[in-house]
Amino acid sequence: MPWKRRPVVRAAYLLTYLFFFVAGIFAFFYPAQAILDALKSSLTYAWAGFLTVGGGLAMWSPLRNTWSGELIGLPLLSASHMIFGLALLGFGKTAAAIAVGLVFCGIGSGFIGRWLEIRGKAKMLRGVGNGSADS
Repeated sequence: MPWKRRPVVRAAYLLTYLFFFVAGIFAFFYPAQAILDALKSSLTYAWAGFLTVGGGLAMWSPLRNTWSGELIGLPLLSASHMIFGLALLGFGKTAAAIAVGLVFCGIGSGFIGRWLEIRGKAKMLRGVGNGSADS
């Protein structure tokens, strides 16, 4: 269902999700040694898959001016950032690794906030509940 967003906002979201989509593809085929060290090999491919699929689905929203792609893709993007952030927090050996882990966890939390906002708008547009993220 379409909803109103300024073109510059749609472009910003499109670029954001495109960057994560492309990063996921690169991470899947060419994982960096630092990521392999932090996530171990099996989690690295799950992480890259979450980035790719989440970014691709979320990109659908600004392209089509709808909320459905973000509603599905943002939890995957959040999970990808939380996985990497928690791996750095758990296995990081330096203060810089801990700091980067906190940044990734913050980004993942931000995606959940965005998802809650979109879920509330989606319910409002469909006439379900009162439109708040908590209903």
